[in-house]
Amino acid sequence: MRLLKNVRFVLLLFLLVVSGYFLISSMFSKSFGVTVIDVAKDSSCNLKNGDVISFISGSEVGNAEVFKDVEKDVKSGDYITMVVNNGPGGCVATRDGYLGLSVIDKPSTAFKLGMNIGGGDEVLLKLNDGNINNVIGIIDERIRILGLPETEVSTSDSFIKIKTIEIGKIKSLIANGNFEGKVWRAIETTNGTAEIKLDTNRYSFEVLNKKVKINNSEYEAGLSFLLEDIKFDLINVTNNSVIIEAVIFTNEDVLSVLSSSSYLSYNSNINAYELNVPVQISNASLEKFQKVLRGLKTSVASSQIVLDGSLVYYMDNEKLNFLNIPIPYEWVGKKIVSMPIICFKNSQQTALEEKLELQAILESGRLPDLEIVQIKHFEGNLKEIIFVGVLLTLSAVVILNLLLNFTRHKKIKLGIYSSLLVLAEFVCAVGAIAISQRVFTYGWIVDTPSIVGLIVLIGSGFEFAFSLSNRASKKFLNFFEIGIFCFSFLMLFTSWKGFGLTIIVGMIIRNLITKSLHEEIEKTI
Repeated sequence: MRLLKNVRFVLLLFLLVVSGYFLISSMFSKSFGVTVIDVAKDSSCNLKNGDVISFISGSEVGNAEVFKDVEKDVKSGDYITMVVNNGPGGCVATRDGYLGLSVIDKPSTAFKLGMNIGGGDEVLLKLNDGNINNVIGIIDERIRILGLPETEVSTSDSFIKIKTIEIGKIKSLIANGNFEGKVWRAIETTNGTAEIKLDTNRYSFEVLNKKVKINNSEYEAGLSFLLEDIKFDLINVTNNSVIIEAVIFTNEDVLSVLSSSSYLSYNSNINAYELNVPVQISNASLEKFQKVLRGLKTSVASSQIVLDGSLVYYMDNEKLNFLNIPIPYEWVGKKIVSMPIICFKNSQQTALEEKLELQAILESGRLPDLEIVQIKHFEGNLKEIIFVGVLLTLSAVVILNLLLNFTRHKKIKLGIYSSLLVLAEFVCAVGAIAISQRVFTYGWIVDTPSIVGLIVLIGSGFEFAFSLSNRASKKFLNFFEIGIFCFSFLMLFTSWKGFGLTIIVGMIIRNLITKSLHEEIEKTI
């Protein structure tokens, strides 16, 4: 009962409960469904990258292997029902055993281990056209910007192999990254005619049989035309209106991504998270934007005066946003310094991931088409060895504490308490890893250096076998801890960062909680 009144003991219990919760929830976490990472050009499935399939042909899809087993049995022309993103979906098999979808297990919150411990996934890609060294450079740059842990890229002839523990991010690594910034406009027609205004210039056009005739040429929806070096995409044509999008800039026009000025914030007006990634674009693109804006009329939207047009961004033909352009606005009649890419997401995590992906793709550049040839899982080769190593170290320290406390102090009970404190430090250190993985995008991956750190931390628990009330022992142990702490701090700046983090977290717990607890227990026994 006396321990329950000890603040350090209560704090240790709290840390153990929190660590236990995150560890248990991570270890027993199960993902349900598969995520689409590629849709083949010859596929008839009306799906896109990122869609989650939870049922196929009435069967529950537990993982990618289950999906592939069902796919093998389909026949050409069969309509395959699916549950996609918790709604109805499906597609027609274009040939026997083929749906044209590449899928992976849906990412889960399970405890993340390094590749040589927990294994990972290997994606084999084929480059049909382009310089393979340039492609590798772009993928490496995206890995760096995204901060993907445990991801390796290698080549063989025209094939590229990516090994990773973050298979859910493969889409971001191999996406073409065709980015377009456009101004959307709906132009009303009068007696089959209308006009497009660019700055002070006006261009008249006619609407005939759902076609637009401008500069003596006819265009239908889906085609494009040029006016003053500005490309206009024709989106839709009716008897009453014409919808166009003026292409302001693409990847080639992005001079730099102003990553240091990017931000993520919560917009309470629309109850969504806003991500803002400003980019510096070429002077030619800025002039195009100015021309288009000066040619727009004004209107009222939600009690706000806006330009009669919308700013739209696309990535690989997928619309990222649809924004009003308010007035007064600094872009109108003034020199534009940069363009903000603004998107809105329902969750903070999704917004953060989208922000990183945008920065990675825009900074690294555009990729040619990469064909996914194969995705396979591989097991780690050190899992059993490391498990045995940690178990043996824990056992050795427990036995050492029991023996030394009994032989030196004749107090077997103190040895039991000492061993329990070592186990508590171990649980809290591993719990810190689990918490970091849940809180941060990638978190602290349990790699080989982290395991070595855990073994050293456990092994250093031998100090509890010495009398901490003895001044000489205490002085020696203090010097020992200072030395290992300084060494661990230096490791934070190397590839052995996991080792440094483990030791530092463990030493903080020991010096703030467990060492003082041991001293108090020693005095009472």
